[in-house]
Amino acid sequence: MSSWSPISLGHKQASVYQLRGLALWSPDLSSRPRQGRQCIDPSQGPVQSSLGAGARQSMQCLARRTLSRQQRQGPAAHPTTWRSGGVRQLWRRAFESPAARIGLGLAIGQGAIFISTPWLTRLYGPEAFGVMTVGLAIAGICATFGTLRVELLIPRLDESELANATRFSSLTLFAASLLGALAMYLSTRAGLLESALVGAVTFFLGGAAIYQQSRIRRNALGRIGSAKAAQGLGQVVAQGGFALVSPTGAGLVGGLVAGYGCAFALLRAPRPRPNGDGSVAAFGRQNLRQMIRLTLSATLNSITVAFLPLLLSYQFGTEATGQFSVVQRLALVPVGLVLAALSPVIIATVSARLRTGKPTSVVVKTWIRRLSIVGAVAGAALVVVPQSWVAALLGAGFSASHAYFAPLAPMIASQLVCGPLSTLLAIFRRDRLQLIWDACRFAAVASVGVALGAMSHDPIVTVLGISVVITVFYVVYLVLLLRATRKSDTLT
Repeated sequence: MSSWSPISLGHKQASVYQLRGLALWSPDLSSRPRQGRQCIDPSQGPVQSSLGAGARQSMQCLARRTLSRQQRQGPAAHPTTWRSGGVRQLWRRAFESPAARIGLGLAIGQGAIFISTPWLTRLYGPEAFGVMTVGLAIAGICATFGTLRVELLIPRLDESELANATRFSSLTLFAASLLGALAMYLSTRAGLLESALVGAVTFFLGGAAIYQQSRIRRNALGRIGSAKAAQGLGQVVAQGGFALVSPTGAGLVGGLVAGYGCAFALLRAPRPRPNGDGSVAAFGRQNLRQMIRLTLSATLNSITVAFLPLLLSYQFGTEATGQFSVVQRLALVPVGLVLAALSPVIIATVSARLRTGKPTSVVVKTWIRRLSIVGAVAGAALVVVPQSWVAALLGAGFSASHAYFAPLAPMIASQLVCGPLSTLLAIFRRDRLQLIWDACRFAAVASVGVALGAMSHDPIVTVLGISVVITVFYVVYLVLLLRATRKSDTLT
């Protein structure tokens, strides 16, 4: 039986049951409450006879309001059963979590990119894909440099500093977009159109990262999934449309502008005003030292990720880069799904535990175990892909792409494990350690890549060597991360 509490009715007291269901008022859910005495605590006995008509009318009015409230709530107010719409309720509850909504948006966006790849390989040639890959690599490096990694400082900022941080990063991103356009023009001798489009991709890519981190800080994760879906769908639709006008690298890069522009527009939110004159510049001066360390670390990381397609383009031409980029496009779909779906959730969970002084090692170890299973399955799948499937999927023009699947397997598996955890060292305030790790990895990747390219003259050997080096350094990163979590737990 439900608990009950006294309700004051004028100068008299009456004890009524707290309303936790219509059964307390009437056994028939469709009927009105019968009499006020059914709402009286049985232990009070003759109290009902001493209550006036006003008291009975008040309790009946309360019962009617409870009935109307439960009718508006529908089946959610009752236990979930098959007859009361249990399937709909379970489906609705499954997608109430932010991770599920982000995962659904990513599945739509990345699924569109994955499914459209065989169609786009028949509209564009390997050289066009090579131009898009080089342009995206340059945009990723310049966007990382342009944000000055302000997004990693956002979880620790207060509301007044948050407005200054977003405005500061917008100014630096504009300068980085000009740098990206210039780098594209000088490195590939591309036209002015391709260079300008790469500059736009740089701005939208960096801006989306800033606004996404702002929403994570406010725990407003709803639009992140929508942005991921819009990014993939907008990119595919635009690339298909541009193929009718210009089936060159400019069409593929224009699709990137459309996709990242949609994500930027959805993630963008109104910003509060800065807290005084000159506060944006003051924010830059106060956080300059930390931003420099984070920017150097992240720029080295971006260069390491983009080094392989840039090296292939320099040593073997854009056609070989296009053959590799199609395989990378297909293989990185699970990486993108896992990274963008789980990274906001992991960052939010770890940041909340750090702010409240709770231990974080258990959370980090749990995610490492889960992601290791996913990485092992994905790596094994890349190794056993038959060549006939690749030829039938991508067409005759990309028949040489099958040779890149197996060499990429170690790198893809390790990225699936460490990608969602890649910013945790900075959150644990291990900026210097992150910088040292990124610098060592960049030096190893660059030296091994240049040496293998000069000695073997085979792009497959170069890809395999860089993949193994990146995998080894990801294992080292996990060791450093576990040590950082243990040290953080001992301090709390």
